[in-house]
Amino acid sequence: MLLARRKKSNCQNCHYPLLENYSYCPNCGQENSDKLVSFTTLAAEVVNNYIAYDSRLGRTIIPFLFKPGLLTNEFIAGKRIKYMHPLRLYFIVSFFYFLIFSIVVSSQINVNEPAFRFGGDVKVPSADSLNREIGNEISTGLLESEALSGEEKHIADSIVKNLPKSQVVVPEKTDTGAVIRSGEKDVNLDKLVKTPGITPEQILDSLDQEKSWLNLLLAKQGIKLANEKGNTIVNYLISKASLMMFLLLPFFALILKLFYIRTKRLYIEHIIFTLHIHTFLFFILSVALLIDYFWPNGLIFTLSGILVFVYFLLSFRSVYHQGWFKTLLKMFILFISYAFSFSVFMVITIILSLLLF
Repeated sequence: MLLARRKKSNCQNCHYPLLENYSYCPNCGQENSDKLVSFTTLAAEVVNNYIAYDSRLGRTIIPFLFKPGLLTNEFIAGKRIKYMHPLRLYFIVSFFYFLIFSIVVSSQINVNEPAFRFGGDVKVPSADSLNREIGNEISTGLLESEALSGEEKHIADSIVKNLPKSQVVVPEKTDTGAVIRSGEKDVNLDKLVKTPGITPEQILDSLDQEKSWLNLLLAKQGIKLANEKGNTIVNYLISKASLMMFLLLPFFALILKLFYIRTKRLYIEHIIFTLHIHTFLFFILSVALLIDYFWPNGLIFTLSGILVFVYFLLSFRSVYHQGWFKTLLKMFILFISYAFSFSVFMVITIILSLLLF
């Protein structure tokens, strides 16, 4: 429903005279309305639009959850007004999925920890472990000595038992960072990139590296990443992952087109099917993440995996109308192809995202 128009006798753009039944100016094409309506009219329009979408959503939920493949078949058959558009449904569900995923992941990250550390903790034996090791070596050396008589071994054993404990405190671990060799010196890369005010050129000079555009870019991004908080980087990567998934959809639909090329289906039909199954996948993952967040239990993800597999199997059967064996075989090959494609897309996304951060 269009907003109620208040028509004018002249075009507000070119001042061309208009008749009462003109909705658009025949001279310039501008709509014959000043767009200024009462608040009541505007509110009624919003409510009507909401009710329209709400009724579509209500008619979509049941077949979406419990009738795999039906929404795809209905859309292909031309029944597109009755249900929510597949693209709109995908955007809504995927938005909530990545929002929930971001919250869950961020809750497990120490906001005070840096996003990247070039190197890690090096474990050093504690004082107690050193005392035990030294004591064992001494006692073994003394007690196994063939030069000692029985009485001397008894005295040596009592001495070992009464050895004083070391008063030296040894740290259990130390953060050394990655140390690389540059010419005649060792450079701590983690400390280098975290040096206040350091520039990419100075980093490359310290590492004796050529100042090419790629090296300068890597050094610049290294400084940014090393000094950024972990949750910031995670949320940034998740936002890019949502875009990556959307770009992956037409690629997966193309794979479906190749697998079912004999069915003579249009590419758009595979797109619609891809949207529906990915929407269901995101919906189940969202529910699983929420349940696991409040009631941690790894079993929920196992059950979710089984549910998604069954849903996908029934969806493929319903849409492509092939036998169980052929459907299972194609699903298996598709899964391998999808996993490989997903990995490639993800690696490219992470690399580009970190380079452009």
